[in-house]
Amino acid sequence: MRQLVSKCTVALFEGLLINILILVVALVVLDKASDSTIDNAVKVADVTGSGKTTIGFVLVAFCT
Repeated sequence: MRQLVSKCTVALFEGLLINILILVVALVVLDKASDSTIDNAVKVADVTGSGKTTIGFVLVAFCT
């Protein structure tokens, strides 16, 4: 019985570690993507002559 509990505990712990790793990788990708989005939105604002706030509102409007 104890071996079964031990195996289940190890399996749950391994699954938890994998999920934490996936979460960390996803957060890093989200951070890089958001930085890229902001940088490109600022470039669009500079090229078009629109305000950064206007481009931000348009970006949020399209995303939602």
